Amino acid sequence: MTASFLAELLKLARRPVTWLIVGVWMTLSLVFGFAFPYFSYRGTPSGPGADPNLGERVLSEALPAALVPTALVPAAIQGFPLFAGALALLLVVLATFVLDGAASVLVASVTGKPVVWPPIGALVTGIAGGWLVVAMWCLAGAFLGILVRGTALGVGIGLVWALAVENLLRIFGSIVEVVDVVQRFLPGTNAGALAAALGVPVQGQPGGTPGVTDVVGGRSAALALVAYLAMFVAASAVLISRRDVT
Repeated sequence: MTASFLAELLKLARRPVTWLIVGVWMTLSLVFGFAFPYFSYRGTPSGPGADPNLGERVLSEALPAALVPTALVPAAIQGFPLFAGALALLLVVLATFVLDGAASVLVASVTGKPVVWPPIGALVTGIAGGWLVVAMWCLAGAFLGILVRGTALGVGIGLVWALAVENLLRIFGSIVEVVDVVQRFLPGTNAGALAAALGVPVQGQPGGTPGVTDVVGGRSAALALVAYLAMFVAASAVLISRRDVT
């Protein structure tokens, strides 16, 4: 079974679509994490009575908390709970941190801000948390593919669940108590809670990130994700041992 697993990983690495998805994710991380916020901060109001220095003052006050190296951990993992989960074919966590770190240095250099990195402990925790979220979604996709005997249907079910079902349950959870209790145990909710514990703004708050919630504590969320990892691995192994999925 180990040889078959390694063969599947090799086959996945040689597929062009795999690297296309990696490129899409990296682009999304840069565009939504850095490009849009940066140009938003750089915008200067115009018109009669507008203060021409307002844009620079907003930039100098707001930028350090969002785009410079000291905020690398929340900037890098903010899309993991929702968007990266939908694209989790490889564990691209380290590559995301490297790319976003380079972008934050560029922003700091252009704006004349000092390059101050987060503490090494925060970086390690952020990378580990990001890996846990992406690994959970990746193994969930693998389980679905094995369960339905194909990748297309598995991807479709996973996307509907991650992008639609869980979001609807969070909405109804604010109205119906029993739904609120149930959605606290779901994978997406715990992925978002772990991201919130690592400093990502919660959805619904100013500057909040879709899919990020604080209804579950960080430690409980991490334990839940580990449990999901173990469950998906065990379920996949049982299915593989009982039938030929190739």
